[in-house]
Amino acid sequence: MSPARRPGTPGPRWSVWARTVVRLLLAAVFVVAGANKVLDLRISIDSVEAYQLLPAPLAHVVGVGLPFAEIVLGLVLAAGLVTRAAAAVAAVVLAGFTAAVVSVAARGIDIDCGCFGGGGPVAPGQTGYGLEIVRDLLLLAAAVWLVVRPATRLSLAGGLHRPDDPAEPAPEEPVTTSGSASADDLGELDRLDALDRLDGSGDPDGAWAQPRRRT
Repeated sequence: MSPARRPGTPGPRWSVWARTVVRLLLAAVFVVAGANKVLDLRISIDSVEAYQLLPAPLAHVVGVGLPFAEIVLGLVLAAGLVTRAAAAVAAVVLAGFTAAVVSVAARGIDIDCGCFGGGGPVAPGQTGYGLEIVRDLLLLAAAVWLVVRPATRLSLAGGLHRPDDPAEPAPEEPVTTSGSASADDLGELDRLDALDRLDGSGDPDGAWAQPRRRT
């Protein structure tokens, strides 16, 4: 039977590398999405307004700020310095994206989600809400996984701590069970046997308790 994994360790090597791939993929998604929007901020603003969820002034602010926020978030994820915090922010953003797409689908509004640039109204039947929702949910699950288990490789933090080679824990005290004895117990038994031989009375304390007679 293999030994149980210590709490707080990052798990098997394959799991660490799998999370590394997920982290870099999530980073690429945010960087590409933000970069495409930055190329034309007017379209980004129109895309946000098409959801009909925010007043025009706030939609303008979100349309301008969101692309840059996505790029920064993607770069932080790529660096891997604060993976848990960055993944938590990504999870919140992706949950908001998913809710927004579900909202327009439920209200019968036909738009391009504008997730990777573009956006705005489209002809009926040209929406892809189902695939967009599934995609966002998968990305959301990936972000949540990184929140729960943030240890990865290929990060700037890797030089400070290797996730698959955690610091050595303090040595554990030996555990004795019925029918077995530790090295300390055996040493104590040897000492008592020696005292028995010195005393000759069978009382291990006798050699110390009884003073010697002077001759």
